[in-house]
Amino acid sequence: ENESALRYAQELFDALRSNQIEGDIVYHSSLHGKKQKKSFLEDYASLLCFATYMHEETGEYQDFMNALYTKTQEFYDKGIWFETRDSDFKPIPAPLYDHPLPSSVSLAQWGMLRCDIFRKKNSMQDI
Repeated sequence: ENESALRYAQELFDALRSNQIEGDIVYHSSLHGKKQKKSFLEDYASLLCFATYMHEETGEYQDFMNALYTKTQEFYDKGIWFETRDSDFKPIPAPLYDHPLPSSVSLAQWGMLRCDIFRKKNSMQDI
């Protein structure tokens, strides 16, 4: 219920969307407008979590949240989460443990769970 915090979160979310995303690719980092053109599970999963919180507060971003959900799933293959799906890197399984920060897997599963809850809630409203 803090309008100032929500406005700040909205600005940050919009800045990330406009500066770190091109098409359906979330870039890992940028400096002076130059993007590191690699994608990692951590980036998709973190942004998915952020999108679910923004959706919860505003009721917006459903399509964006769903697109991130789909892209995040691409890092999961045959029961294993991978840190990257980029051809420049050897496939590295993502660690399942949190220490000292949440693992990419934890973030992905938390974001996907929250997204599933909103999807179910929205489909129930259509009935």
